[in-house]
Amino acid sequence: MKIRRLVVGPIETNCYVISDEHGVVVAIDPGAEPQRIEAALSGDALAAVLLTHAHGDHVGAVGPLMRAHPEAKLYCGAADAPAVCDPELNLSAALLMPVSGPKPDVLLKGGERLQIGKLTFQVIATPGHTAGGVSYLVGDHLFSGDLLFAGDVGRCDLPGGDCEALLESIRGRVLALSDGVVVHPGHGPETTVGRERTTNPYVLGELA
Repeated sequence: MKIRRLVVGPIETNCYVISDEHGVVVAIDPGAEPQRIEAALSGDALAAVLLTHAHGDHVGAVGPLMRAHPEAKLYCGAADAPAVCDPELNLSAALLMPVSGPKPDVLLKGGERLQIGKLTFQVIATPGHTAGGVSYLVGDHLFSGDLLFAGDVGRCDLPGGDCEALLESIRGRVLALSDGVVVHPGHGPETTVGRERTTNPYVLGELA
């Protein structure tokens, strides 16, 4: 498995391009700059786009990518699915940069196992930043979106956010994983479950 991180758009969103040994490619959170993301595919087939949540900075390049790869499937948490298509709901209209994408093909609730090529993604329901937020575990790599960052946690004051649910998602589900799991967040550098378990002030309850 190969993981490539692209930092895209004005809010510096992490988009991840993941490929197996046979050139089957998955994109996670293609937030902007579809040309750069397309270049990162290196001519391989895009099999799926996985969304951790549907804020505009994470879905801005979904439309162009899906039009270029009509065979690809779009996956999203069920509660966030309407926002993919609606600039008001995905908050991009408020930033005067409205974006919208197609209707997701597959709605997720958590607990699913997605087999895409040789890659197996375990879907973990992680609401809090948004109502339909999900994280994806593949091997010992967790793609957490805006749930958990290195030394920080995601916002929960936006529409659909819930601070109690966010902390429960982290403490009850992410921290249930082994310390060595690498966390790939929606913004900023990677971290590990073990590092956040022992140093993140929000996880430790030191900050409200």
